[in-house]
Amino acid sequence: MFCAGRVLQGEMTPGGGLEVFCQGKSSKINVREMEIFRKVADTLQAGDRGGAFVKMKPEIDLKRGAVIYDPKLKLSPRDELEVSLVSVSGEKTIKGDSVLFHSTSTDGKVPVPVGNVEISDSKETLLKLKLSQKILARPSDKFILRNNHNFFKGVVL
Repeated sequence: MFCAGRVLQGEMTPGGGLEVFCQGKSSKINVREMEIFRKVADTLQAGDRGGAFVKMKPEIDLKRGAVIYDPKLKLSPRDELEVSLVSVSGEKTIKGDSVLFHSTSTDGKVPVPVGNVEISDSKETLLKLKLSQKILARPSDKFILRNNHNFFKGVVL
């Protein structure tokens, strides 16, 4: 299977020892060959946009938002996050379902049920979010939360 994207940190070389996370599931993968703009590459480094031919378990489908990572990082999928939120423009209220935009969410959207909460642009508001499916989120990861036509900047605690 061929997958493509941007290397966010570290480097990737052919061989085993990596895992893929997609839609709440993870699997070990083996990278056979890599390329940058259809030219074979020995390594992909942080910032490179490239692709890799990978071998993995058939029960996982790679889709937009899938993440290939080194299990030595000890990332654990989770669906409950403690976050700090700030409104982008003035004081706003979050009502009903929201959408979370995070780099490791499966398709960029995750409904986040939150009660009526006032959030201002002058001070941080701490919340606990319960997501509908697991994502790979680390402390200090940044994300955007959209609720109706309002936007909020957030940081995972």
